[in-house]
Amino acid sequence: MNRKGWHWLAARATFIYFLIMVMNVCDAILTHSWLELGVIEEANPLMAYLLETSPPLFFTVKLTLVYLGGFLLWRHRYTMAAQLALLGLTAVYAWVMWLHYDVWRLVERYGSL
Repeated sequence: MNRKGWHWLAARATFIYFLIMVMNVCDAILTHSWLELGVIEEANPLMAYLLETSPPLFFTVKLTLVYLGGFLLWRHRYTMAAQLALLGLTAVYAWVMWLHYDVWRLVERYGSL
C-alpha cells in the first residue's frame, strides 16, 4: 500500500499513542495488584527483578520505556513502519488487557488462586 493510503492512521496516531499509554498504566497497576495477591507471575525477567527490588522503580522504568518508545513511533507516524508498529503495540496491549480481564474473572469466581 502506498504512503497516501496509510494517511488515515497517521492522522489518528495521537489517539493511538494515548490509548497505548492508558493501557500501559493499567497493565502496570493490574500486574502489581495480581502479584501482590499471588495470582500471577511476571513473565518479563527484567520487570520481575524490578518488582522484587522496588515497585516504584518498576513503575518508573515500565512507564518511561513505553512512553519513550511510543513517542518515538508517534514522531515517525508518517512512515509505514511506525504505523505498523503502533498498530502492533496496540494489539499486544489489547491482548494483555484481555489477560488481565481473565485473571480478574478467575479471582472474582474463586478468590485468591
